[in-house]
Amino acid sequence: MHVDPVGRGTVWARLALAVTALGAGSGGCAAPQSEPEGRAAPDAAEVPEAVVSVPFELVRNQIVLQVRLGEHGPFNMLLDTAVNPSAIDMAAAERAGQPVDRSVQSEASGTGSDRVTIFGARIEGLTMEGHEFEPIDALATNMTALGERLGRPLHGILGHSFLSTRAVRIDYPGRVVHIFEGPAPEPPDGERFEMSLLRDGTDVLIEPVYLNGQPLTVTLDTGSSLTLEVYGHAATRLGLDDLRASADSGTVVGARGEASILAATADSLRVGPFTLGDPEVVFPERDRDTDGNIGNGFFRDLVLTVDYVANRLIITR
Repeated sequence: MHVDPVGRGTVWARLALAVTALGAGSGGCAAPQSEPEGRAAPDAAEVPEAVVSVPFELVRNQIVLQVRLGEHGPFNMLLDTAVNPSAIDMAAAERAGQPVDRSVQSEASGTGSDRVTIFGARIEGLTMEGHEFEPIDALATNMTALGERLGRPLHGILGHSFLSTRAVRIDYPGRVVHIFEGPAPEPPDGERFEMSLLRDGTDVLIEPVYLNGQPLTVTLDTGSSLTLEVYGHAATRLGLDDLRASADSGTVVGARGEASILAATADSLRVGPFTLGDPEVVFPERDRDTDGNIGNGFFRDLVLTVDYVANRLIITR
């Protein structure tokens, strides 16, 4: 969610480009259902620099954390590197006594075509695994439809306003997120890809990513249940028009309701030494400056460290 103040009392937002892609419909677009729980969160001695280690569920390929807001909760929140600032559901905000400024309102932009009103807000008293974080900026909106697609109530999204001063290590196989107030410690030895943290505004970019051996620059989106989205201009440049023409139609749901997509299977998707065979590639209606968007479908068997403090991105297995 990208927020730009445009005049007094006005907020414009790109809300959840692919809370986005909670898939539905044909063409293999439906994301997996709830996954088995991973191993328990490690002891503090195993990750000494972690402020907190938070177990999560991977639900329809979404990272779902349980948090408390003051004395209220638990609430379900997503961890989303492509949302700015963060977001909270209006009903949850009211229940937990969170401040919402109804004089600051606008419409969300992003996936879907419905009109969705958003308001200025803050998330206060945010606690995970007994650790309380400082208040963070947010927007408030009705997340009922997103929760219905997720299969459980969705109360908020932890985005850039939460992540930007921290490092996070998402252990997908272990189903735990380690949150660091300073730089992340070195991950264990093993297969590894590392790059400086490239940014497009508040978005994190990964390059190069190779689809069928061709390089792309993509946005990292831990709020996307998909594997890879490729925008129209990149599909043409990479010679994927025939693949797109043969794709099956489907729908995804985002901040503004449902949107049509095309989905097809490519030969391979690679980042550094990590290759995924037969990846599902989605061709959305929207187009952006980057070549595409990489989501949780690629990282399911990996450990992803996004270190906003030391400006590093590390993928390990």
